[in-house]
This record gives sequence, C-alpha cells and structure tokens, in this order.
Amino acid sequence: MKGLKGKTAIVTGAAIDRNPIFSNDGTHVAFLRESGAVGAGPFELAVVDRGGGGFRVVTTLSARPEFVDWYPDGSAILVNEAGQLTRYDISGNGAPTVIAAGVDVKPGAFRPPEGNQILFELGGPEDSGLYVMNADGTGRRAVLEQAAGTIEGSPNAARWSPDGRMIAFRTNIHQDPEQARLWVINADGSGLRQLDEAAGVWVYNDLRWSPDGTRIAFNRWQMDEASSRWHVAPIGVVSIDGGPVKALGPTPHDDGAAFDWSPDGSAIVSVPGPLAGFPLLTTTARPLEIDSSRDTSRELPWQVNSTTSWQRLAP
Repeated sequence: MKGLKGKTAIVTGAAIDRNPIFSNDGTHVAFLRESGAVGAGPFELAVVDRGGGGFRVVTTLSARPEFVDWYPDGSAILVNEAGQLTRYDISGNGAPTVIAAGVDVKPGAFRPPEGNQILFELGGPEDSGLYVMNADGTGRRAVLEQAAGTIEGSPNAARWSPDGRMIAFRTNIHQDPEQARLWVINADGSGLRQLDEAAGVWVYNDLRWSPDGTRIAFNRWQMDEASSRWHVAPIGVVSIDGGPVKALGPTPHDDGAAFDWSPDGSAIVSVPGPLAGFPLLTTTARPLEIDSSRDTSRELPWQVNSTTSWQRLAP
C-alpha cells in the first residue's frame, strides 16, 4: 500500500459533519451532520458523491443513531435508532422501511459477500445470543444462544469474516466473568472456540477482521491484579488459528482506539477512541498509520476530530 498523502475537501460549510462511511463500491460517502447545538441534535443523515457532488439529506434523526451502514449494493442505508432498524433509500424514491425492532446491530452486520443476511445480538434473559435474519427482516434464526458451561455472558461486538463463513465476537469466560475474550464460530453455529489464552486478566473489544480473513485486530485492557486497576494496551492482533496475541503500534488513548484495516491489509489507521463518540470533541488528532507486519507507525499529515473510513474500490 502506498503511503496516505494529501487531503481533499468534499463537503465544507458551517455545519458539523462527521463519522463518514464509504459505500462498498467507494463512489459515495454517508455522514452525520449537526446544524444546531453540539450533541443536542437533530442529526441529518446525508450522502455525497466521492468527488463532492450530489449532496443530499437522506433523513433527519431526532437523536444520534447507534449504528449507520450501507446496504451492500449502495442503494440504501441501514440505521439503528434506539433499537429500531430502518432502511432509507438514498434516491429518495422509496419510503423508509422499518425491518426490525429491539435488536442490537453493529457495523459490518451484512453477511459477505452477497449481503443477504444481517447479524444481530440479543441480550435478554431468555434469548441472549447471536442471530441472523434476512436483509428485509424475515427469517430469523439463532447462531449461538448462551450455553451454560461454555460462555458466561452475552456475546457482543460480533463481526462477520470477510468471506461470511465465520463470526468473531467477545464474551466473558465461564467461571471468570471479569474477563472478556475473543471467540469465533462458524456461520451455521458449529465450531465454537476461544482464540487466545493470554496470561492475566483481559478485556477485549472493537473487533476488526483483516481483509484476507486470517487475523483479527482488537482493543484490549489488562487488569493489574495487585491494584485491581485496568490499563489500556496496544492494539492486539491474533491469528484465526489461535496462538499468541501480537501487540501492534503504540499504546492508544485510555478509551482505546477507533481503527480499521487498509483494503490490502498492510496497515491499520487509528484515531483516539473518544473521537468516535458524541458530543463532538473540540480537540483534534492526527490519524496514526500502523504497518501491520513491521509494527512501525507514523502520524499522517492531517487532523481529524471524527472517525475515518477507507475507500474500498472506486479510484
């Protein structure tokens, strides 16, 4: 991968625009816009062409959505607002469609490569686990329901593998609920296994598969058992075959990092975790480009106060 160079503004003005997400084909960017008091809403979900043209507001939301992602074909955007999943047609020709309610959906929920299923989580006392449904909300089925003697808590932070054959998630270890480790399971519910057995007390979160599906990167915190205090550690990377966890890059912010792999898997771009949240921070940071093989890093020559998004296909 060639180094990341330069910057080009595609949307400007007095409004606060943040949390951009490229469509799968790299031709459009969806983002949230705040026009009023910072963090108070309402929020506009907007779309713009990658070159800056064709700006349009898709919908206005009364509160910050918990989740925003593109449908794989780029025709619509899926929004999770207060546990309600709504499909918004970006052309403006179709009415919004509520496809599910009371579910927890995370980015990357569409099953690769076709995107015809959505991965979601439930955390209730009777139905805690991982589930899938068709992209229109029909055909729900369980992949993993909480099993006594295997996992202690509700599985969460779940992500499809790039080929859609496996799901990675984190959950508590049986008989050691202070810890939250990384697990994988096949899409049909078979092959459940824990990926690492690093010594100490650890909590993992924010999982990201490498584009070739051979590694998973994640935020992690370790407890100092003498003081019972948690300390953030560098981003961890582990093979899906298991084995030791490799530390990648410098120690991030106490709240972890907001990061993603480059499309070719050679690097990770990371920003401080608080930049992913709300309300908008007045501080900015330089994104960090971390080489995933040599464990070297460098600051990129531009400032952000939001998360970043990789353009995947379009030049």
